[in-house]
Amino acid sequence: MKKRKKVVKQAPLSIKRYLKESARKLPISHCYCTEGWEESGIAQVLVCRKKQNGTFLIGIFLIDTFCLGIKSADVKNNEDWEQVAFLVNMMQQNGGRKMAEVPYEYAHNLIYGAEAFARDIGFMPDNDFALAQYVLEADTEDIPFIAFEFGKDGEPFYMQGPYDSVPKIMRVLAAYNKRQSKEDWFTDYEEV
Repeated sequence: MKKRKKVVKQAPLSIKRYLKESARKLPISHCYCTEGWEESGIAQVLVCRKKQNGTFLIGIFLIDTFCLGIKSADVKNNEDWEQVAFLVNMMQQNGGRKMAEVPYEYAHNLIYGAEAFARDIGFMPDNDFALAQYVLEADTEDIPFIAFEFGKDGEPFYMQGPYDSVPKIMRVLAAYNKRQSKEDWFTDYEEV
């Protein structure tokens, strides 16, 4: 009597495992960034990688170039081109500024530069960046360097966001003051 071989079905990759193992193998197709971020200190960046089935893997990053670095990060998987266009349009409407297509190197240096600036003054990126970073290339010397100025006039400048409470503001100020000897940074916020 023949023994039957067990057929082991491979479980589909979780999004976490897929991002870590496969995302960087996909070609980068489009990158978008908010125009005028240099003045406002806030940039929205969208990075798309095209999958073999024609859909897109998308990294979405909200960047505070004046102080906090990566405020939020998200990943969308298996999105069609209409969804990419919808996201770009939605980001333009929510941010009130045009999203321009930019070279990947521009997006890469803006995201990783803001992350490094914030980390140097004691602010960690949004927790979701741990996975969303896999939509980006690794931050190595293989990516041509583009220098951006971070901070306002080179100094950290915290701006209260629309959802920042007074306790959050106080935590941000305390975190900064704990790690810095300088007292010459300032904030722009309204009392709630």
